[in-house]
Amino acid sequence: MFKMEQEFQEIDSKNSWNSVYQKIRHKSNSYDYTCKDARRMDNKSLNRYRDVNPYDHSRVILKRGDKDYINASLVKVKAANRTYILTQGPLPTTTSHFWLMVWEQQTKAILMLNRIIEKNTVKCHQYWPMSQDEELVLTGVGLKVAFLGEKPATNYTVRELMLTDLESGQKRVVLHLHYTTWPDFGVPESPAAFLAFLQAVRESGALDVDVGPPVVHCSAGIGRSGTFCLVDSCLVLIEANGGRLDRVDVQEVLLEMRKYRMGLIQTPDQLRFSYLAILEGARALSCCQQKDAHPTADERVINRSPERNGITEESSESEATDSSDDEDEGDDEDTVGGGKDASENGEGSSRLPTGAGDSPPPLPPRLKRSSEENSNSSSEAKDLLAGEPGAKETPPRKRLRIVPPHLSEKDLP
Repeated sequence: MFKMEQEFQEIDSKNSWNSVYQKIRHKSNSYDYTCKDARRMDNKSLNRYRDVNPYDHSRVILKRGDKDYINASLVKVKAANRTYILTQGPLPTTTSHFWLMVWEQQTKAILMLNRIIEKNTVKCHQYWPMSQDEELVLTGVGLKVAFLGEKPATNYTVRELMLTDLESGQKRVVLHLHYTTWPDFGVPESPAAFLAFLQAVRESGALDVDVGPPVVHCSAGIGRSGTFCLVDSCLVLIEANGGRLDRVDVQEVLLEMRKYRMGLIQTPDQLRFSYLAILEGARALSCCQQKDAHPTADERVINRSPERNGITEESSESEATDSSDDEDEGDDEDTVGGGKDASENGEGSSRLPTGAGDSPPPLPPRLKRSSEENSNSSSEAKDLLAGEPGAKETPPRKRLRIVPPHLSEKDLP
């Protein structure tokens, strides 16, 4: 049994998650970082919560418009080669700043982890148009947002939005991946459901190194947002270490992330859920690695098929072998409630990908990407979103993805 599993079992058996969480809070409260810009009189009204402010050293700075301030932080997990922008749910007065940040940071996707209304309280402004008959014109920053389509899945909805720079006429498609079932004052219904959403995010290309950082938000931008980023980063680190859990310290990763934005992971339950999701994701990774190490006769034939991979019979076996070397919120209000988001009733578009439901994810994407994969990433993502049949053949160095069997909490030690 690895250290992380032992740690989880020990904390769970003693019911000491609150104690562990308070220790993390105490350590991070000793960080000597300032929030002077967030607390300036002319910026205070731009913060959704009084006690959730970005640090000066890591805040996102807007480059155009009448203000350079937005309650958003650039969070880096260097060991995992991950960078995220964590921010609060936009206010009516900060929606233009939000979209300006998306444009300037060249963000490919927005990850929304809350609903607009939760427990009869507005937690986020409706900052995107709901239909193709609507468009959002932001004259103060010279941008326009248009709705292209959406596709609902079991626990989330994927939308396509068109962001246009009114001055230059440049256009970009921005994905909006909206997790809709995070319960009020709690955690997702299961690690498998959450991991299915994470897999959809990864497959969209939102976390690729050759695009701008994803914008991740909930209400305050610290609780659910911190949970998502912690799980994703730890799974990347586990994969980079050959699936070994003993080389990844979840609490140390969280403490490192808290150096960029205060209060990440807002409750003991969110911390416990993070461990559960990481352990289940690691088990799925292990299943995939074992399958790859011991493929069946049929799988060996399929993976080496020259017709499928576009390579000669002579080079097929060596390519398959080489591919294995490349494997790589402050208030308690920042929780999701039962309020109904009006966007849930939107008409689905056939252009967007179908959701994965509650199935656990396959092997997470590689930490490192080859130059060939990087050059094709934009067009591959476009094909995925358009729902078009595979226009390209599978790259020679990429083996077939094998989906592991379903895992549930009862499968954990």
